[in-house]
Amino acid sequence: YIKIKKKKKNRIGLQLRVVIPFDRNLIKGSCLNYTDKISKAKFLEEWGSKAGIYLIEYKHYPNIYYIGRTNLLKKRLFEHSKAESRSKFHLFMCLTGIEHFNIHILEVCAEFPLSTTYKYSGFSRPGVLVNNGDYNGCGGGKPISLLCGGLNSFYPAVGNIQHRRLFSVSRNLSASSVVPPKPVIAYKNVSVDVERILLENKGKAGVYCWINLLNQKCYIGSSTNLSRRLKTYFRISFNFFFLFFIIIIWLLRGY
Repeated sequence: YIKIKKKKKNRIGLQLRVVIPFDRNLIKGSCLNYTDKISKAKFLEEWGSKAGIYLIEYKHYPNIYYIGRTNLLKKRLFEHSKAESRSKFHLFMCLTGIEHFNIHILEVCAEFPLSTTYKYSGFSRPGVLVNNGDYNGCGGGKPISLLCGGLNSFYPAVGNIQHRRLFSVSRNLSASSVVPPKPVIAYKNVSVDVERILLENKGKAGVYCWINLLNQKCYIGSSTNLSRRLKTYFRISFNFFFLFFIIIIWLLRGY
């Protein structure tokens, strides 16, 4: 267990939260000494130009780790090493030094090098395709689906809500690149199964990807609470959710 300070109405209380052990069988590649030039060069040569899910692990206590996703690993790791974030993990990493951390690759979402990227935004009628992991569009009224499973938030532009956030994806990234062959569970009618979807994914974390049903373009994100994240999507644009297809894949913790 770890203690977390929680501030409520001018008072600070302590909340106990369970630390979920990481399943080491999921590791596809590792760099155990990122400060060593040879190890770093070899690691980035193999994985640096890939998109996917990565994990930064404290060597001396593996239950302290950070899990994230990126469309270009070498750029994201550079940003981590130079981070000026005030988050607890980055403060800890800056104080101890990145040499005390292992870097692991958990999943590759594109088997090809990412050469060019472009801005892709304006989702309006989303469907969902979910890839769940544990610890993750097209405008003009065109239907899309969402692959759901794990890390960043995304809000479609619906009604008075202005879509202001842009994100980068590979020009070649498509559903065939990221959809796993054996999903854990699939929901084909989200508008009817909303309650069941939220109930079955309560307390679970994962990596997800929105897929446009017409052109197969994708957006990959994640959440540490899939039920809460999906509930946010439904609340914002429930009347526009149709033609949904959700696939869920567990990375660290299953049913």
